[in-house]
Formats: sequence, C-alpha cells, structure tokens
Amino acid sequence: MYRMITCSILVATLSIGCAGRQIDVLTNFDRATDFSGAKTYKWADISPKEVFPVEAQSPEELHRLVQATADQELRDKGFELSDQPHYVLTYAVTVGQRIESNPQPSTTDWNPTQDPTEYGSGVLAIDFLDAATNTRVWRGAAMTDIKKGEGRKTVPAVVIKILAEFPPRQ
Repeated sequence: MYRMITCSILVATLSIGCAGRQIDVLTNFDRATDFSGAKTYKWADISPKEVFPVEAQSPEELHRLVQATADQELRDKGFELSDQPHYVLTYAVTVGQRIESNPQPSTTDWNPTQDPTEYGSGVLAIDFLDAATNTRVWRGAAMTDIKKGEGRKTVPAVVIKILAEFPPRQ
C-alpha cells in the first residue's frame, strides 16, 4: 500500500486568500496505480457548504471556481469529464490561524517588527479516487499563509499549482 499525507485540519486559501504569498504543494500517490492510461474523471457530489468553512462568503461561487479551474487544467492535460470515469475528484477546505513571533525581541528599544503577527494559514487538498474501488490514488495539497479578502483572486493559482503535479511522475 502507500503512505498517505494526513492532514487533520485542511486549511484553504480559498475563503480568505494568499496573494503574494508562497504556495507550498505536497503530493502523494498510490505507487501501484498506473496513471498513464486513465484520462476520464468526474466530480464527486459534494456540497460547497460542507467543503468551505462557515466564514466563507459565497461558497457556491468558490466551489464553481475550484472546479472550473481544475476542469481547464485537466482538459489542457488531455483529461475529459465523463459519466464513466477512471477518477472521481473531490477536495477539502478549512482555515486556521497562526502566530509568528520574532524569537529575540529587543530589551532596549521597541521595534514593531518584533511584535507577534497573527495571520491565517491554509491548505486546499484535491483527491483523485479510483472510480472502480472508491480508494484515493492521488492527493495534492497546497499550503500558504493567507490574508483576509484576497482569496478569490488566488484560487486559480492554487489549483493550478496543485494540478501541475498530476499525473505523478513514476
């Protein structure tokens, strides 16, 4: 079998944003799966309200944006939507907060760059399931720092960066 990346909390750039920030991508896949011949997929039946955090504005719009961007990327790679797919696609989204602090604050002078900074952190995970067995065969997850209000314009970049790793090089 294969070792899957486990994320107890999936955080997303989609509802809050990540403009100008680094996007780190991690992927993992079932090494026993032959990805060379499978070129069809469909989306799992998922509700945007189940995928996006409660604070996300217009989850339906974000859902369409994720899927439309992924559809275009996959189409560019020769994949097509099908009622009899090789893969079923799904994704997960949540948000979280992090605090960054400079470890050596000055004891003599106040410096605003040494104050702790609170910011969001996010991950979008896209899963490809084998349609015949309903088992995950590939996962791509993008993680980034996020700023409130910048999410919608960064969704395509995040999805594109994740799918740049699919299909995996074996």
